[in-house]
Amino acid sequence: MFNGLNFSEWKEQVHFNLGVLDLDMAFNEQKLADITDTSIDEGKFYHKSWYKANKLCLMFMQMTIAGNIKDSSTN
Repeated sequence: MFNGLNFSEWKEQVHFNLGVLDLDMAFNEQKLADITDTSIDEGKFYHKSWYKANKLCLMFMQMTIAGNIKDSSTN
């Protein structure tokens, strides 16, 4: 749990857990250009996979941040 004082340890744990879950694509790969009508199927699949991994990464990180820190960021 990130409490505001343990960023290095928290970051290491987040990277490890997301790697184990095979959701670290968003950390390791840059965001892709938007899909167009001429995009190939492989590109579309990769794009969809990246967005799903990114969304789940953000949700996971939010779950591991102490409530008092989350509350202070909304003010």
